[in-house]
Amino acid sequence: MEPKDKNNIFVLLKTVFNNIGTEKINGEELPRATMIYNDKHRYDITVLTDEGDGSELNTYNFMMDIEPSLSRKIWYAAEIPKEIATESNFIVELKIRNRIFHIILEELSYPDDNVTEQLDVKQKINAYMFWGDGCPHCENAHEFFKTIEKKYESCYKLVDYEVWNDKTSADLMKKVEGHFNEKNLGVPLIVIGNKHFMGYAPSYDEDIIEAIKKSCTSSNYVDIVSNIQNNK
Repeated sequence: MEPKDKNNIFVLLKTVFNNIGTEKINGEELPRATMIYNDKHRYDITVLTDEGDGSELNTYNFMMDIEPSLSRKIWYAAEIPKEIATESNFIVELKIRNRIFHIILEELSYPDDNVTEQLDVKQKINAYMFWGDGCPHCENAHEFFKTIEKKYESCYKLVDYEVWNDKTSADLMKKVEGHFNEKNLGVPLIVIGNKHFMGYAPSYDEDIIEAIKKSCTSSNYVDIVSNIQNNK
């Protein structure tokens, strides 16, 4: 099946893998697909169920955030014929608000994600995360860093500071906030070189990776948090 509109094509990772991230829905951890793009927009899609019940159809239920800025989510289900679902790639055509979306469900083994990216590394840098024990966004951020630690192991090390139960870490976070002319940012706060990220969402992933790569390959890298700790 060849989609007619190339602008509405999205790659959705099948749920047979456990390294695509999870999202807690009704208290249950369920697979979440990330990096869903077309030419202009990003769409976050959550795979809620992937059921093969022995019938002629496999049912995939999705949650699609079609207007991220408004946090407007659309729920829908797609039934895939079994003979198609057993192939490595297949396309689902869905009509949402009179727009046609072609979802490519693609079975991937992530060979590239497990290979260290070759970069002209000048130094291994620290990526700092100030987080709170029990904070769900912090947990999601930790999960994201786990997915890239192998690929960029020569480039960065994640340094954690838990701030809800550790006054010393909380005081350090306040000083870091002051450096960026911010205050009461909440957690997580991620600092990489001269960039900081307030909170965490999957839409930050590419920017975080880019900040890591730029910092570790830069001849002008400054470790702001370390300098603050050393009163520089």
